Amino acid sequence: RTWLLGLACSVGGVGAAPPQQLSVREQAAIAQPGAVAAFAVDPSVVDVSVDAGRVLLRGRRPGETIVTVILPAGVESIR
Repeated sequence: RTWLLGLACSVGGVGAAPPQQLSVREQAAIAQPGAVAAFAVDPSVVDVSVDAGRVLLRGRRPGETIVTVILPAGVESIR
């Protein structure tokens, strides 16, 4: 799955519902069962962490970035 992150940070899947906007300090969670770790290419745009099968995002500043999610079977990108 691919998501678009821009800050306002957009989060939405390809072919899914329209992207959501994430404002500065706003938080969102994306279900990613089995996620081991996640990181943003540009961590100044969004804080990223993993907790109990969810990728947690918190907007830091306006911009766009890609988030990489490490799964047991491979890697996924959230754009």
